[in-house]
Amino acid sequence: MPELVVFTGINDLGCARMAAAWFPMLADPQKARAVFTGPRGSLRPSPEIVAAMGESGVELNLVQPQVLTPELLASADLVVTMGETFDRGFLVTHGPLHREHWMVEPEPANTDGPGRARSLRDLIRSRVAMLVFTEGWGRADISREAARVTRPRWHAEAFATF
Repeated sequence: MPELVVFTGINDLGCARMAAAWFPMLADPQKARAVFTGPRGSLRPSPEIVAAMGESGVELNLVQPQVLTPELLASADLVVTMGETFDRGFLVTHGPLHREHWMVEPEPANTDGPGRARSLRDLIRSRVAMLVFTEGWGRADISREAARVTRPRWHAEAFATF
């Protein structure tokens, strides 16, 4: 059975949705699959994020959220949380949870919407590629170079169990 990665965030930048959209493009579905859970409230990514992903051939609106439940968390092999900060209070589970947090900070206020969206798109794609290839989930028809993986993830600081 493929491993399950849950991407989630409490901000409304659309990063978890972007990660879930990139994941099947890079990962072998026999090895791993991904879902995303959105923040409370609006689940629609900004038009700039949708456009930036569209420039890369990814239809972001086709990636649908799942409800973050204790059962989903319990079934996850890895939970990737995203945002400027992280409050683990919304990750309610009764067992151990393997989690890593990806700091995703907004660009400075003087960065335009499309430029900021492209930066976020490229950052999330890079992190998903590093995750997929470091864990050995990469598709056979995509090399590390083609996926633009320049370095492995740093497990010592990024991977936490609680």
